[in-house]
Amino acid sequence: MNNIRLVRTNAGSPARKNTIIITSPSLNENLNVSGISSVTKFIINNNPDNHYIHFELGKADHQKRDFRWFMNINRSFIAWCRMLLANRNVVVHFNFAMEQRSILRDSPFIVAARLMRKKMVIHLHGGKYLMQDPPVWINRILKLVLLGREPKIVLSEFEKEMVVKRFNIEDVYVLPNSVSLIEARKYRPVYPIRGPLNLLFMGRFVESKGIRYLFEACVLLKKMQIDFRLYFAGKGREEARYVKLFSALLDKQFIFKGVVAGDDKVALMQACDVFVLPSLFGEGLPMALLECMSFGLVPVTTDDGSMGYLVKHEETGLLVKKYSAEDIAEAIRALDGDRQMLRSLGISCKDYIEDHYNPDTYIHNLNRIYTLCR
Repeated sequence: MNNIRLVRTNAGSPARKNTIIITSPSLNENLNVSGISSVTKFIINNNPDNHYIHFELGKADHQKRDFRWFMNINRSFIAWCRMLLANRNVVVHFNFAMEQRSILRDSPFIVAARLMRKKMVIHLHGGKYLMQDPPVWINRILKLVLLGREPKIVLSEFEKEMVVKRFNIEDVYVLPNSVSLIEARKYRPVYPIRGPLNLLFMGRFVESKGIRYLFEACVLLKKMQIDFRLYFAGKGREEARYVKLFSALLDKQFIFKGVVAGDDKVALMQACDVFVLPSLFGEGLPMALLECMSFGLVPVTTDDGSMGYLVKHEETGLLVKKYSAEDIAEAIRALDGDRQMLRSLGISCKDYIEDHYNPDTYIHNLNRIYTLCR
């Protein structure tokens, strides 16, 4: 299998400036809470050696999948073909989620770019069928999409092993997500010796994130008389339901922040001690997890997707079982009862992000992958 060795370096990017068409949902957090959008924004903001053209692909959070949505996809495909024809010497950076709806929507766009002989990178971002066997017909579509000679980017060695084994593909490169560390480097976390533990859930409000089990864990924590506050940030289709449930259960212990960005997001992460993400399926390497760890929040997560590569149990956080409210509650109870462990894990995960997820290294290695496009 062809491969390159991606190394940690602060060396500059290649001098030659490419024009790169990069796909993702809207980059406006108020329209779309999306890990892919966060990765795309990070790449555009941190890679000045390339000129990026953002092609919006994917529905906004408020949009319904109806006839109008279907017609928008058709118009997007026409616009996509026109853009590819109008820009001859470009590289296509196609962000691709391994979810059924994304696969059905995005595959024709990838095939069109391939038929027009565009240089392309296919960047995989988690999804149900990254880790689970797809139905036969989905498997056939994925093989059609992934069997090309374009470089494929995955987020961990584990993901690489999975996609190579499942789809028998080559040209797979590991490039873990990264985040800006500018604000995190300025911050020195202070962990409370006593008083309420401040918990944070930040991301999309969907069942796959394990929100139901987080709610049941909060019921258990109340019975244990654990003093805590729970902050919610983000949006999603389960937002109204769970905001109502958590509010009724926790009253003033529950603080709903909605969509946060910029200084508001930084202030929220600085106010919290623990990041909780008990995902059930579909994760890649969440940007919210990287961001929170960079500020010293102790992660309490499952090992879904590539999270287990980042969260090492009792080293850089606590891993809990999927579908287990009891495990979530016990992890939080342990952190509440041992504030020295809370501090130790928080400092450890902050240092780990600094040492292993350097943004300069990420951009350097991404640019090296661009040079392999053919």
